Amino acid sequence: MHYNGEKIKRKMDNILYFDDVDDFLYNNFFNRKKSCHAVMVVNSSGEYLQYNGEYSENQLNSFITALSQTK
Repeated sequence: MHYNGEKIKRKMDNILYFDDVDDFLYNNFFNRKKSCHAVMVVNSSGEYLQYNGEYSENQLNSFITALSQTK
């Protein structure tokens, strides 16, 4: 998901790269945090983990694992 996706519109494929339409996620989850980096992982049940700040591949993998184990 990309905030301000207009800048990279040619990459948007709605498979791997999505635009944050009307800046919904930015305004509701990320705007209050003054960080250049953030991640949100969402599972098929709508549960999510959000982290603002720089993150590692290991952290991202742990978010994915944690959410894949919830029902």
